Amino acid sequence: MPLSDIVKAEVTNGPFGFLPIRADHVVAVGDLPTYHSDPFDRMLIAQARSENMEFVTADGMIQQYASLVRIVW
Repeated sequence: MPLSDIVKAEVTNGPFGFLPIRADHVVAVGDLPTYHSDPFDRMLIAQARSENMEFVTADGMIQQYASLVRIVW
């Protein structure tokens, strides 16, 4: 199944949804310590923190942000 079909199915029928990047998320990136240099990962961390969401990852570098956002391994 193409990835686009999987994404559409999960968003339409599943428990997942899209989280657009808002201005407050962008500002929140600037408040993060620079443990991780990947800008996309930093945005995801900032979004999780801003939205009071858990962050699910297998990336060990993100563990350094555990005091700021709940990390689920």
